[in-house]
Amino acid sequence: MLIGALGALCGCHLLDVPETKVSSSCPNSVVINAGSGVLDFKERVARQITVAPPDSVLDVVLLFETTVTQADLDRIGASGGTNVASAGGTAALKAQFTAQNLGSYVASDAGRLTDAVIYIAACMSVG
Repeated sequence: MLIGALGALCGCHLLDVPETKVSSSCPNSVVINAGSGVLDFKERVARQITVAPPDSVLDVVLLFETTVTQADLDRIGASGGTNVASAGGTAALKAQFTAQNLGSYVASDAGRLTDAVIYIAACMSVG
């Protein structure tokens, strides 16, 4: 509960993946705040990328319905995702996308994703 309150106060999204650590010096983010309160991840990401410059690089955790496959990794790469790494579980990855590419990637998801959470790398370590 205390960690959840800390995340709310600092404007960071807490991720439901193992070994997530939140920094108490997390800056406020207009991009993250634009999706505040929106539960549907596709709608949340769409709102968030509208306030980010299209070429800005966003850190994101992608949560999949089941274990990540090679096809998932290929699709991330083909969609412009970079710096792809584990996010602490077999069904979670962290990656970087430009805002424009993230919007396209999430909008074209065919049901493999269960969430896409933009976060501030300086606020937390994932994985």
